[in-house]
Amino acid sequence: MDQVHLHCANDMNPLIRKDLLTFITLLSAVMIMVSLCLALWLMTDPQVSMIAFVLSVPIALYLADFVSGVMHFIIDYVPQKKGVGLDRLYYFEGSKNCKEYIQLRQQVMKKAGLFQQTSFFFKHHHLVHPKTIAIQPLFNNFLPTLPMSLLFFMLAIIAIAAQLPDVLILILILSSLIVFFAQYLHAVTHGRSTPRLIRFLQEYHVLLNRQHHAKHHKTPDQYFCFVNGWADPLVNFIVRWVFRQGWLDRDNLAPPEKEFVS
Repeated sequence: MDQVHLHCANDMNPLIRKDLLTFITLLSAVMIMVSLCLALWLMTDPQVSMIAFVLSVPIALYLADFVSGVMHFIIDYVPQKKGVGLDRLYYFEGSKNCKEYIQLRQQVMKKAGLFQQTSFFFKHHHLVHPKTIAIQPLFNNFLPTLPMSLLFFMLAIIAIAAQLPDVLILILILSSLIVFFAQYLHAVTHGRSTPRLIRFLQEYHVLLNRQHHAKHHKTPDQYFCFVNGWADPLVNFIVRWVFRQGWLDRDNLAPPEKEFVS
């Protein structure tokens, strides 16, 4: 490794350590959140048969898959925000691990906001480097799905307070946890290290596998779901309808326009 790349790698270490600490904190918060839901639910003396419990798992998997697909579509096709420097990141020449790029990225992302940051990295992995998601710090694989995980959590709390059917509460709790891992499952299809259990579940299409997700990269206006792809037919139908209505445009997947003079 030459001195320049060694310097860049050393510059990355504090950032990686910070991301890892943030990831551990975030994962702990979600696990506590789900545990709280379960505790509150169990205090209501739930009446769920074993059959209902078994059926709730595939329903939660489908619901989380559907939500992940809709969210992925929105992130991919909402236009990039102009005037904040996202184009500078996309057209940056040189190593993306170097100090100059890292400083530029931090400055731009502060202006762009969380949604635009996520959208940028999705477009970048589509059009430049598909393995970007797999090599990012682990924290980045969970941040995009955190808002939907929190939404399911809130819905579960509301359902418990309203004393809605126990099966519905269980589905919402399970969905909160499953959708949190959706982007991680996406990263696995792009080459992130895969635990043996996940490989087993991928083989039987319980979780998203590389072959199914490859369809999305061949036809990027279809097959958006991240958990297992079960909900892709429904999401594909919705996506075609949105495009027909003109609410979003297929050209929005393209990189941001070059706004600066190099």
